[in-house]
Parts: sequence; structure tokens; C-alpha cells
Amino acid sequence: FTQCRLGDKKAVEDLFAGFGTDVIYSLDSVDHQGNTVLCVAARWGHKKIARKCLRWGMKINHMNDRGETPVMLAVTHSHVELAEYLLTKEAEIGFYGRTLLHEAAKRGLPTIIQSLLSRGIRPNEKDPANDAMALHEAAMNDYEDCVRILIDRGADLNAVTADTLSTPLHFAAAEGFTEVVVALMEAGADVSLKDS
Repeated sequence: FTQCRLGDKKAVEDLFAGFGTDVIYSLDSVDHQGNTVLCVAARWGHKKIARKCLRWGMKINHMNDRGETPVMLAVTHSHVELAEYLLTKEAEIGFYGRTLLHEAAKRGLPTIIQSLLSRGIRPNEKDPANDAMALHEAAMNDYEDCVRILIDRGADLNAVTADTLSTPLHFAAAEGFTEVVVALMEAGADVSLKDS
């Protein structure tokens, strides 16, 4: 697991084959946090190791002790190329509640947003914690390209969060994100709505 975190593909292959160790590793071997080698590779963005793990037959949808799968780890740590690869390998994604779409919007990952939308995640899915949508996440983090993608795919411009009754426009305006404010207004966001 250490060699995987460091990105040493050759050492990972050797250790998995049993060279240089008394430990016998299997496809189901996990570290102290329940991560398989594939999870560790996804967390640290090592695509070559992740590809090797899938060739060996490791489970693409294994959940670690925190309930994170490899694709979740790749998205939440902004490893775009690896996340896209895992999505093409049909990694399972959640379609309800706080989704990977929220995480991709929060981190400004437009290609991941497009991939997730094409897989069927709805742009208006709400985070159960506060009713925020992916558009809120993109707007509050100044990702105009992500905002425009979500708008084009039918995101609700005037959806409000449960806690502060804030729209994406409220978040962008409060932070001074002019380009995002303009994009939302051009798309028809209601400028008369009041937050709490």
C-alpha cells in the first residue's frame, strides 16, 4: 500500500506477486482503513497502477471503511484522467442525494460533470444535508465553465438551499464572482429572490 501511494508500479506488481515479502496479498487485501490497492491508486492518482489492479480483477466498486469507492476517491481528490477512466469502466455511481456531480462541481471538473450527466445523474439532484445542487457548488466556487454546463443541461437557476434560502446567484454575488453572476443572469436567474 505504501508503494502504491508512492506510485511505484513495479514494486506494487512485485509485492502482489509475492516477491520480496512474506505477506501474501490477494485481490481482497486491504489496509488499516479498508482500502484495496485500487482505492489507494485512485486516491493518489496513479492511473497505471489502477489499470493493473483492474486487469488483476480487483473490484472496481469496493468501498473502504468510510464508504468511498475508487471513483469517489479519484473525483474528490481531483484526479480527472483517472476518474474518467474509471467511469468508462462502468464504475457504479450514486444517482440520489449528494452525488459525484456535486463533488465534481465543487472542484471545477467540467469533463467529469459532462461524463456524469451523460451517465444519467440529474443536474437538479439535491444534497440531503442542505438541498444544495451541483449548480450551487459550482457557483460558490467560481467555476464558470461548470456553471454553464449545468445550465445547458437544465439545472434550476432559482433553487434555494434549505438552511439559508440561497440561490446559486446569491453565492456567486456574495463572493464577487462576476463571470458566474453574469452567466446566471444571462440564463435567466431571478435577481429579485431574497435569502433568509
